[in-house]
Amino acid sequence: MGVFSYNYEKNSDALHIVSPLAESPKLSDLAKHEVLLKLDNLQPAGSFKIRGIGKLVQQAKIDGKKTAVASSAGNAGMAASYACAKIGLPCTVFLPKSTPEFAAGNIAEHGAEVIYHGEIWDESNEEALKRLVDDSVLYIHPFNHPTIWEGHATLVDELVEQLKGKKPGLMVCAVGGGGLLMGVLIGLQRNN
Repeated sequence: MGVFSYNYEKNSDALHIVSPLAESPKLSDLAKHEVLLKLDNLQPAGSFKIRGIGKLVQQAKIDGKKTAVASSAGNAGMAASYACAKIGLPCTVFLPKSTPEFAAGNIAEHGAEVIYHGEIWDESNEEALKRLVDDSVLYIHPFNHPTIWEGHATLVDELVEQLKGKKPGLMVCAVGGGGLLMGVLIGLQRNN
């Protein structure tokens, strides 16, 4: 099937792009079936997490939030920083000390304040939660929010359109906290 056509246009008012779908000849040979990759690593924030976190941040701006705090080990922080910069919401991202400097630099590149706190993500997250001083502050969890899941579900919506009616026999996704998986499940349900 080869590389599917795609564009780098925004998906309506969303902060993410419609990501390409490309065949992987090596994986197809190994699997003895056509293997297609949804290349969300090409998202402007560098991570699929912009789908869900972008949707959450956009809704928060509509709801009148004035600032945002996030906890992350890297990818969610990049998405939070990018999304907040795009809509003009000041953002602070708390990272565990184990987060590499290049990841912190990628987050700061979009204008977020980066604060290292704690040895592990749980400790960074506890500090982020302390910054929720009133209802004007948006808390951005890396994966655990229904609006984030709904944003991630757009991956499946795009896939269905790119496959032009063909249904995949199997979908594989990485699972860390489960936000992408929840979005994929919502998208699969929505698209039968």
